[in-house]
Parts: sequence; C-alpha cells; structure tokens
Amino acid sequence: GNTDITSVGGGANIKAVGTDAFYGCGALSSVSLPACTTVGTDAFVGCWALNSVSLPACTTVGADAFYGCEALNSVSLPACTTVGDFAFGYCMTLNSVSLPACTTVGADAFYSCGALNSVSLPACTTVGDYAFSWCEALSSVTFGQNAPAPATEVFESSTPTIYVSNPHATGWGDTWNGRPVVRAASIPDIASHNAS
Repeated sequence: GNTDITSVGGGANIKAVGTDAFYGCGALSSVSLPACTTVGTDAFVGCWALNSVSLPACTTVGADAFYGCEALNSVSLPACTTVGDFAFGYCMTLNSVSLPACTTVGADAFYSCGALNSVSLPACTTVGDYAFSWCEALSSVTFGQNAPAPATEVFESSTPTIYVSNPHATGWGDTWNGRPVVRAASIPDIASHNAS
C-alpha cells in the first residue's frame, strides 16, 4: 500500500473499491466516495489512521474490508445491505454504527469491537456466528424484522439487551442467542394496558 496517502475522495467515476485497494495505507485518515457501491475484501486492512468513512451509496462491504482499522470510531452506511465476515473485526474504537438497510451481518462482522455501544439493525434478517463477540461495551442491539435464526456465540463476552422495534415481528422469545429481548408493545397491548 501507499503509505503516504492521507485521504481518498472521488466523484461519480469511482463505483467500487477493489480487493486490497488500500491495503497497508497506514496514513490514510479519511475516505469519501459518494458513488461507490461496493467495498472489496481486505480493501482497507492496515489503514491504522482511518477515522472517517463516507460511503452513502455502498450496498456491500466485503470480508475483512475494515479489519483492524483501530482509529475508526463511527460508520454510517445508509444503503448497505450486506456486511461481510470480519468486515469490522478488531475496530477497537468503533462506538457507533448506523446500518438502516442492512439485511445480512456476516460471521465475526464486529468481532472484538470493544468500544461498540449500540447497533441498530431495523432491516436485518441474518446474523452470522460470533458477529458481536467480545464487544464488551455493547449495551443494545435493535432489530425490526422477524427473528434471525440462532447462530453460534453471536454475543460471546458481550451482554446487550435485544430490542425489537416492530411489535408484529415473529420468532422472538424472552431471549435471543442467550440475551434478553424487550419487545415494543403493539397498539392493542397499549390500549389493553390503558384500560386496566
């Protein structure tokens, strides 16, 4: 990787960031690619200084894409539907993630993101093994769809409360993958409660 590069910006021409594209660019601190729809495997591995990422059109983040980006503290991916395996693994200062369109979170996607506090996944239907393992600060994960299938140790050494924002979502019990579930009340529930 080019160790001198400090920022990456691109107009309508850059639609994808390929595999290993910025691998080892240790000085890279900001990325703004408004038209990019795909970030490839290992694209930003070794970008230790990367702290600002703007990818508003990105729909797919490949495996290991931001693996070990220790300075990355917040990520907003409004169009992203798929987060690959280990995509944000070991992003140890990452504390805020916005993924409103994400349907699939891969295995180990946020493995060992020790500062991650809350995650909102209103569209998510699939969560991989160990997806939020070793996220010791994780206090809440909010879902909006039917319960994803159980997976292995999704929250190993993480103790969030699971919030379900859609009262009509099915498949949710008192716990999901071993963590407590709090469901939004439906309108009839609220009316019944108010009557009593």
